[in-house]
Amino acid sequence: MKKQIILSIVFTLALTSAAFSQIKQISSSEFYTASSTADKLMYENSRRVVIKTETLENGAVTSSVTKTDERLLPDKRRYLTVEKKDGKETSLEFIYIGTIEYRRENGGQWTKKDLRGMGMGSGTGSGSASVVQFTEESDFVEGVPARKLKELRVTQSSAGLMSDEFTAWYDERGFLVRSEGVKGNLEPRTVKVRSVATYEYNPSNLKIEAPIK
Repeated sequence: MKKQIILSIVFTLALTSAAFSQIKQISSSEFYTASSTADKLMYENSRRVVIKTETLENGAVTSSVTKTDERLLPDKRRYLTVEKKDGKETSLEFIYIGTIEYRRENGGQWTKKDLRGMGMGSGTGSGSASVVQFTEESDFVEGVPARKLKELRVTQSSAGLMSDEFTAWYDERGFLVRSEGVKGNLEPRTVKVRSVATYEYNPSNLKIEAPIK
């Protein structure tokens, strides 16, 4: 019964959205094929990705995290995380050149470590039952035509119906140029987490060097 209610709400939302723009439903295969193609193109090119995630309460931003991920092929990478919360700002930065890791916190002194022989771990997650809808429409990003794909996931929880929207914009070559994520209550509509990511490929000002010898 709960799943039928969720399906009914998702269907109603789809009809409402379609009334205002040329939105069409697509299959999960079409959605994830576009994502897979963009991932392949991303890892074949030097790039800069900036992701800003905000946590909200009663419509006001209570904290934010900005992550910058830069890769300069073939073997240079930089990560910078800046968190703002309770009036304080903290940062954590990593630079990788080959197998060498450089690390510093809050703009302090750099430390250096050789990662040869070390492995990387992975995690697992779990989720509850949900209903998912995939849609597509034509759009623009900074005046450039883009293919806009959206995944809307509605889940029943103890707090009511929760919505998780992920929207991705792809240019005519298939590159991911922008993405947005919004999580919160479905009705009444409340945003709890909002995330926006921008993507640059082969930027002319991208430079990654060892900060210490």
